[in-house]
Parts: sequence; structure tokens; C-alpha cells
Amino acid sequence: LEINGDELPVSVKAAGARERSLDELRAAIVPSPSGAPVKIGDLANVAETEGLGTISRENQQYVRIVSYEFRGPTKLADRTHKAFMASITVPPGYSVGDQEWDFGYTDDSEKGLWLVFGIGIALVVLAVAMVFDSTWAAAMVSLSIPVALGGVIAAFWATHAAFTREAAVGVILVVGLAVHQAILLIDGVMRRRRARTADDRRLLPLTATVIWRAAMERSAMIVLVTLSTLASLVPLAAGTEMTSLFGAIALATAGGTVFGTLGAMVVLPAMVLPMRRSLSV
Repeated sequence: LEINGDELPVSVKAAGARERSLDELRAAIVPSPSGAPVKIGDLANVAETEGLGTISRENQQYVRIVSYEFRGPTKLADRTHKAFMASITVPPGYSVGDQEWDFGYTDDSEKGLWLVFGIGIALVVLAVAMVFDSTWAAAMVSLSIPVALGGVIAAFWATHAAFTREAAVGVILVVGLAVHQAILLIDGVMRRRRARTADDRRLLPLTATVIWRAAMERSAMIVLVTLSTLASLVPLAAGTEMTSLFGAIALATAGGTVFGTLGAMVVLPAMVLPMRRSLSV
């Protein structure tokens, strides 16, 4: 009905239609041309079946949307979904496809996150090379990043947690912390090499003794950075699940920080001397 320009939906039903049972519906009388009473149950099969609450149409075609929840890594979810869609067979006239929920824009957050990650690493390496005035120092600092990323992978593998986009934010934090720890070590090595006496102004040779003394000298600061970082993660991780935003960030940061510390104190000193010798040759 239209009242004062407003359309109002109106439906007409018999009294008691909602409370009527199937037996009462089967026993209902319908008129016939001969005037003899006829029950609905004698004319049709009356039964209860499940049906859609609403019927959606697009371009004069019926549309039915089926959704499901997949708990696991994103790449595994994509492979499973593609295999499931490829295995579906429908009768002639029907089609199956993915429902698009763009709302006028596309989700480029993952691409933007990796772009920020790549630009950040490039700027860090460039800044280290400019500060130390040494491509060798920048190369050694960049070697600490794979070790820290290995810690992130190990943390998620050990806990059987899914790596999500939230965890990628923690990876960016891990890169910054790993570079910070490596800079502390490389700065100690460079300072010892630049130690001069009154009679000799040449740089000290880069020996194993110089490297390990620099590592022992900066170990206290590196451990302090690690402990303060892990302590700051306690409020994020307390009472949260690993699949949540703060839980994923805390897990990625904790694993990367621990491995980054081991890399700065053990792996990097062992690699500095061979790398320097190869560059000198």
C-alpha cells in the first residue's frame, strides 16, 4: 500500500495461520466444483522442509552465498579454497564463483606492508653506510637481519601459530631491533680499530682479539636492549591469544629479538673476521 507517498508492505493471512500444525493443515477443507468437501491432504503432500529465509536476485538470477571459516595460514587457506572451487560441479545453467566484497576499493594493505618493509631495510643499510663511512659495516649489519627473521619463523613453528598480517608488524619491529644490536657490535669493533697512539696513527688490524673484545664490551648493552624489549612485550602478551593483534606482534617480536641477540653476540662476531679477510683479498 502507498500512503502519503510512502510504500508500506502488507501481507494478508488467515487467522491462526502461524499456530496451525501440519495435521490441521492436512485436514483443512477446500471447496470443489461439485460442492463435496475435499481435504488438502487428499490433494497434495503436506510436509515440513527447510528453505532459505530470504531469496536474493541479481540480474533476474537467483544468488545463494555460502561462507565458511578457515583457521590456518593464509597461503594454505588460498590453496585449499582454490582446490575446493575447482572440485565443485554444478548442473547446466548454474555457476559458482567467489563473492567480491570490494565496496569500491581493493585491499592493498599486504602489498603496502611489504613495501614499507623493503624501504625500511634499504634506508637502514644506507644510513649505516653513511654513518660509519664503510660499506663493510653496512654489509655486516645487514647480515643480522636474516638471523632475526629466522627467530620469527622458529617462534611460529614452535607454537604452531598462523603467521598473519598482524605478525608482519612485529617483523618490522624485529628488523629495527636486530639492526640496533648489530650496530652496537660493529660500532665497538670500529672504535677499537680506530684506537690510536701518539706514535702510530694507523688503524689497528682487524684480528679475532679485537672482535671478541668488542663483543664482550658491548654484550651488556645488547643484553639490556633484549631484556627491556621482552619486558615491554609482557603487557601485550598477557591474557591475549596468539591469533589476536597484540599476541601475534608479541610472538614475532619475542622470537626475532632472542635470535637477533644470539646473532649479534655469537654469529656476527664469527662472521666479521672471515668477511673482512675476503674483502681485503
